[in-house]
Amino acid sequence: MHFLLLVVTRKRLQQYDKALDINPDDYKAWVNKGNSLSALGRYEEALAACDKVLEIKPEDYKAWANKGIAGLI
Repeated sequence: MHFLLLVVTRKRLQQYDKALDINPDDYKAWVNKGNSLSALGRYEEALAACDKVLEIKPEDYKAWANKGIAGLI
């Protein structure tokens, strides 16, 4: 992963964590956190984030898709 992209992705991950500290049921922040974790190669954590989204909003198609992708890698 390009260094700058890596830095930006890590920064975004920190921002999603801050958002989730404020509102742990923010499913969009969980989706984005899962995407960031997956981009960083942290697939088990990404799967856990997808599971959290699906607890909050079981019909979220992005979480189902992301879970499938992270599970394949």
